This record gives sequence, structure tokens and C-alpha cells, in this order.
Amino acid sequence: MVHPRTILSRTPFLTSVANWLQQMNTNLFFLFIFLYHVLVIFQGLDFNDEGFHLAFYQQIFNDPESVQFGFWMWLTGIISGIYLKIYPFLGMWGIRLLGAIFSTFTILIAYNLLKRYLHTGYLRMSMILLSLFINEDAKNLYYNNFSAFFYFLNAYLLFTGIKDNRKWPIFWGGFFVCLNIFTRIPNVLGLGLGLGFLYYAWLKKSDLKVLFTQIGIFVVGFILSGVIVFTAMKLLGHLPYFVESVKLLFSS
Repeated sequence: MVHPRTILSRTPFLTSVANWLQQMNTNLFFLFIFLYHVLVIFQGLDFNDEGFHLAFYQQIFNDPESVQFGFWMWLTGIISGIYLKIYPFLGMWGIRLLGAIFSTFTILIAYNLLKRYLHTGYLRMSMILLSLFINEDAKNLYYNNFSAFFYFLNAYLLFTGIKDNRKWPIFWGGFFVCLNIFTRIPNVLGLGLGLGFLYYAWLKKSDLKVLFTQIGIFVVGFILSGVIVFTAMKLLGHLPYFVESVKLLFSS
């Protein structure tokens, strides 16, 4: 079987592009990525999903009972709702701009995670292709791209923390794994990232004390995040709406 990199190396044009991208300034490269994301937000209108999301963001503080149906993605609504409170004049375009910002940061995190292990030029080429794929149409900030951001952030934190045995990245990894559940409930599957502790310990024959210490730190971050979220819900009066929304989600 021929390795994909061998195939690319046999294509002079792709090799030239990869070499050119490798030499490009990193800040300039991501500026171009961001500008592309911004350019596509000016196209078209979506009165279905986008309208659903915007109504939820707009009313989550003003009239939460009227948008109780969306509380299963509570954190997405809170962040977007705060953004609309700060920049109400930006409207739908502003939410799309926020989506472009989060998409760019997601790619930046993925890049920083992989750059030590892949050829920089080919990696940047893949980042461009990824941008073209995820932005075939305008994307506002909603639970899918928000979830992607958190998944990559969690992967980066846990990979760094486990590999280098660093406590704070593991703690924040657990914190954001829990937080990601509230961007949309199905992200509870993100707990599967915790299997990385067991896999790395088996791979490197790590000491059990190190393994259990790392898992303990992860659990503490996870629990603290949950406590903060439910406290915020209680203070905002959102907890009953969240509970009812989750019940509706599981009854359908």
C-alpha cells in the first residue's frame, strides 16, 4: 500500500503548493482562513434552522419560557444571547461573524495539535480544504460548530496533559468536556475522551498512581464545571426550562 504522502510527493503541483504554504507566515495564513470564513457569511438567507437558532438566542434572556424547546443547547444560547446583548445592531450577520470566529479558532487548535507530527505545508493545505468543506454555505454559531470547537479544544488539552503529565491541561480538559455537554446534550458522548487515560497508560505502561491521579484531576474539573453551570441556571431561572427541554428530548 502506498502512503498518502508518497502519492502527494509524486504530484509536482501539490508539492509546490505545500512548500509555498510551509513558507507562509503563520499569522498571515490564519488571517486568510478567517477572511474566507467572513466572506461566505454574506450569502443567502436561511429561514429554517438559522431562524430557529436566532429566535432562541434572542429570547433566552427576555422570554425564556417561549423558547424552552431549545434549552437542550443551553450554553450555545447563553453565549450567543450575551453576544446579541452586547452587539444588538449586528443581528443575524453578527451571529454569522461569531460562527466564523469559532470556526477559525477550531482550525487553529487542530493545527497546533498536529503541526509537530505532520508536514506543515500539507497540513495547511488540509486546513484550506477543511475550510472549503465546512463553509460551502454561510454558518451562524450553532451547536454543531460550537461542539466541534470544544471537541478539538478538549482533544488538545487532554493530549497535552496526558502526554506531558501536566495537571492543569487535564483539569481544564475535564472542565470543558462537561461544559460541552451543555452546548447540546448528545455531547455527553465526549466523556469517551477519558478513555485516552487508559489507552496511554496501557501504551506506555504508566504507573497506576499516575493514571488514577490524572483521572481524579479530570473528574474534579468535570464536576466543578457541572456545579458552575447548574448554579448559573438556577440564578438565571433557567433550570426548570432546561429540565423540561431534556425530558422532551428523551421522550421524542
